[in-house]
Amino acid sequence: MSVLSILLFLLPDLLKTGGAAPRTVFALELYPEAGRSAPVAQAEFVAPMLDLVREQSMVSFRREMLLLAHASTQRSAPSSCARGSHPYVVVAGDTLSAVAARSGTTWMALASFNHLPDPNLLQVNQVLCIPDSGVPPASVDLHPQPPGWASGASTAAAPYGPPPLVTVEERDLTQQLFALINQDRAVRSLYPFAWNATLAGGARLHAWNMYHCGFSHSCPDGLAPCQRIAAEGIRYSDCGENIAYAGPYPTAWAGVYKIQESMIEEPPTGWHRIHLTSTTLQRIGIGVYVDPTGYIWFVEDMAS
Repeated sequence: MSVLSILLFLLPDLLKTGGAAPRTVFALELYPEAGRSAPVAQAEFVAPMLDLVREQSMVSFRREMLLLAHASTQRSAPSSCARGSHPYVVVAGDTLSAVAARSGTTWMALASFNHLPDPNLLQVNQVLCIPDSGVPPASVDLHPQPPGWASGASTAAAPYGPPPLVTVEERDLTQQLFALINQDRAVRSLYPFAWNATLAGGARLHAWNMYHCGFSHSCPDGLAPCQRIAAEGIRYSDCGENIAYAGPYPTAWAGVYKIQESMIEEPPTGWHRIHLTSTTLQRIGIGVYVDPTGYIWFVEDMAS
């Protein structure tokens, strides 16, 4: 029995795509039965194969055109983003992480802000709302010492010494919290809080103190939050403080995010919510301390 090897080259015009599609090669080995010549075998096997390939190519081509047509109908309606945010139209290749990074926020905060059921699914031409407020500028010291600390004249209570230097993880959590807080405010058509380095220094000190003296607004010396803020040299007509303690489950940010969102979702009479949605407070400082076990202590100090 002879063997007939045939190479079938399908050129772009055969595929009917109209574009510069790559050449497709099919290798066939035909085994003609006794008494059948190679030309007969070619006529019986190759011609039907070509018809089949043409048919499948056109089916694939029609399917791609249908998908493109479907995608073209997925354009989102004109954006109705809340005041304090602006629309962004998703383009091919976008991911939520990439969009968040370019916008100075995190994918988790952006997913929450846009109420996305699945952050992994973005459609071309989908409109995302991006809060105008971002994270603290890179030039802002996320761990300033309260006024007078270096000279020894500070009135801040620090029986456990000054807090350690901010780690990269703590810095990132601080920035993510700041972005999330202002995004939650933008959703409610509220102005963004302004970052205040002095409040941030006092907040970080209190987070460090709580790690030693317990979860309390008044530890270690019994002073109320507004008394501590005044001792830092902040003048105000209104002030507030939120304190929180989160486990790193499944990640540090996931744990912090869950606690933070539980505060903003309190009933209208909840003090955490009152502070976070205030129309009299304008400045905020956030302090984060991650203890040796991975648990996160964080403090949000606010003032008018």
